[in-house]
Amino acid sequence: MTSKKIDDRIIVVTELLLNYEQNSEEQKSLMDELRLFQTISKSWQIVENTYISDNNLLTHLNNLTQNILQEREEGFWANPYLDEAKAILEICKTWVEAGTINSNANYVIDDGTEDIKQRALAENLKRNYYQFVQYFWDVIVMNQPVWNWHMRVICDELQELGEAIVNDNPAWNLVINVPPATSKSLLVSNFWNAWLWANAPSKRIISSSHTAELSTRDAVLTRDIVTSAKYKLLFPNVQIRQDSGAKGFYKNTEGGFRYVTSTSSTPTGQHGDVKIVDDPLGAFQARSEADRNAAIEHVKALFTRNVSPEKFTPMVLVMQRLHPQDVTAYFLGLGLNTRHLCLPAEDSELVRPIELRSNYTNGLLDEVRLNRDVLETRKRELGSDRYAGEFLQNPLLAAGLLYEEFRTYQVVPREEYMCRYCTIDVAEGGKDDLCAIIADDRISGIYVIDVYVSDKNTDVTIPTLADMLTKYRVEEVKVERNAAGRLFSVELERQLRLRKNFTTKVKTFWSKENKESRIYLNAVEVQNNTWMPIGWKSMWSEFANQITNRQKLGIHLKDDCVDNLSNLHIYRPYKRQNQINVNNFKEQFGLL
Repeated sequence: MTSKKIDDRIIVVTELLLNYEQNSEEQKSLMDELRLFQTISKSWQIVENTYISDNNLLTHLNNLTQNILQEREEGFWANPYLDEAKAILEICKTWVEAGTINSNANYVIDDGTEDIKQRALAENLKRNYYQFVQYFWDVIVMNQPVWNWHMRVICDELQELGEAIVNDNPAWNLVINVPPATSKSLLVSNFWNAWLWANAPSKRIISSSHTAELSTRDAVLTRDIVTSAKYKLLFPNVQIRQDSGAKGFYKNTEGGFRYVTSTSSTPTGQHGDVKIVDDPLGAFQARSEADRNAAIEHVKALFTRNVSPEKFTPMVLVMQRLHPQDVTAYFLGLGLNTRHLCLPAEDSELVRPIELRSNYTNGLLDEVRLNRDVLETRKRELGSDRYAGEFLQNPLLAAGLLYEEFRTYQVVPREEYMCRYCTIDVAEGGKDDLCAIIADDRISGIYVIDVYVSDKNTDVTIPTLADMLTKYRVEEVKVERNAAGRLFSVELERQLRLRKNFTTKVKTFWSKENKESRIYLNAVEVQNNTWMPIGWKSMWSEFANQITNRQKLGIHLKDDCVDNLSNLHIYRPYKRQNQINVNNFKEQFGLL
């Protein structure tokens, strides 16, 4: 006969549970523990020759805990069961005194039957997504976790939706708006898929992001969880097929799969039980109407990727707000069966559901990761408008003029000299202007020396520029390599050599991002690091008109000068890697 022992922790937990007030945090925690004991009691009943022979009592305990949990989940405290619970406590105490239950056991001691513990743990993790995340955290995340209440809220929302998906019950869409650095991708795109498969490995998941690299990264992290020894021990039936283990499309042996796509591609050929859209727009894309529309069209295409035409397939959209007309605005505007979870970094009327405002501490979502110092730093780096969207989830605040007043100088300071250079935005015809900016790169910032704006033909502009570059002894010229830029740079270099100027080097560059995005995302650096000479507005009237009247939102007929002012900073010859550029890189690739 195998020796089996059960810890009297069941007694302690139930006693404490009866004493706590309804809906208290302590009671919720004990309920979670009671669920584990319910599972343990089930496990004990299926083992033959147990030391505790009275399985009827264990069955009664299991039924009682199930009744209590059911009443609790329906919002009532189980008063009809209080007396019965107390009676069972007395019986259990008698067992402890008689030595049938070991009161000194360390939780659940099971001599030689580790499988019982594993099955009990597996059942508990299948029923509690938040505990699942906690248990498997170290499989894919090396950093020590910082648990905050919002993570439990997101997990609970995903668990409720997941249970509907697993049981093939009517489901709904879910929109989650949270700031960067809040573990949103981990909770939605990484752990949740693995948890769904633990409950129903046949489920098919389609996931998407604004780049294929990010979509694939998230799918790989999920696969790392599922193929880990820790996961296999608890859920051995979930196995990745050997003949279908690609990073972007893998299947398990039970018929489930994970298929990745991205905003720039069309999801064809696959139909899912749930679709996950994680950051459909990058920060560099959000300012472009074309890119925003592409993201919306991508979501529309995903709506059709249902398992069958008559079955509704839910979609989970998680992102920080980037623009008043972003994917969240489109999604919520459809009026579909959608739940909205909105958790700004700072407490406001935008919190959804509104009752979650009571969880904010000192007006903050997360006092550790997003404390006041961190938020103030992010506001300085991003500017108040981007901060309003990405952290406050209120992109409607992002309006008004793009630039405030620039700092001015009378004499360029005598400090460490870096380089005198010039950037040129070449006119491509039509209403475009040529814009050239000559500047000094100094330790304290970029000092604009002279500006040339013209709508004349190249037979006028190139000789004029060659004279200016020679006069100011410019060391390096960077010409935007658009349709006309290459030929322009060749002729400009020829004109410089005719003037015996062999010092100025002419280079070309490709503008990678959309112009609107490039201007907007570099606005903070331009504002903080540009020095204009006193009286610059009267010296360069057309340049000043475009710069000072530039709006953050809307259509702009002329933006050549604003674009080139951004280029002046982007293509700074000795550009220092300041923190804002590091953060922008992290955001672009989902590392925050």
